[in-house]
Amino acid sequence: RCRARAAELGLGRVEFPGAVPYAEAPRLFAGADIVLGAFGRGAKAGRVVPHKVWQGLAAGRAVVSGDGEGVRDIAIASGRIASGS
Repeated sequence: RCRARAAELGLGRVEFPGAVPYAEAPRLFAGADIVLGAFGRGAKAGRVVPHKVWQGLAAGRAVVSGDGEGVRDIAIASGRIASGS
């Protein structure tokens, strides 16, 4: 669904690498402009902060993520949060 939407919008520079070996992640993040975080709707998705969020931040990239207790806690603590609502 995301690939189709990106193609529909003509977003030629968007990549969807799928599952990536953990050791390869830093290389991918280093070449990214933004990193997508967690967007799950379940209770667990709201509490956890996935490794890709931490790795994206460590790489100095902007991280776009769904709202959840875990992600909100680190964003508020850092003083760097933007809300779509």
